[in-house]
Amino acid sequence: MSELGERISFARQLGHVEGRINALERKVDVFEQRIESKLGAIEGKIDQLTTILNLGRGGWKALVMLGTFIGALMAVLKWLIDHAVLRLSGGP
Repeated sequence: MSELGERISFARQLGHVEGRINALERKVDVFEQRIESKLGAIEGKIDQLTTILNLGRGGWKALVMLGTFIGALMAVLKWLIDHAVLRLSGGP
């Protein structure tokens, strides 16, 4: 084969490689976009779970405080009722 033929063959091979590289780059770009969108969705879900967890912690504390307040209020009412009944019945 002549030198000119070898150069033409090399140029064709090089063009073929460049075409495959360009196609691969497009595929990688599409793949990156899909990964970024999925990563964004995952981050959104993690943010939602973090918010729910934080609300759950605060809700738990609020329920404990509310329960304590209601328990104390019931104890005071029971004491008042007991003492009012004792006074009305003439007890000590």
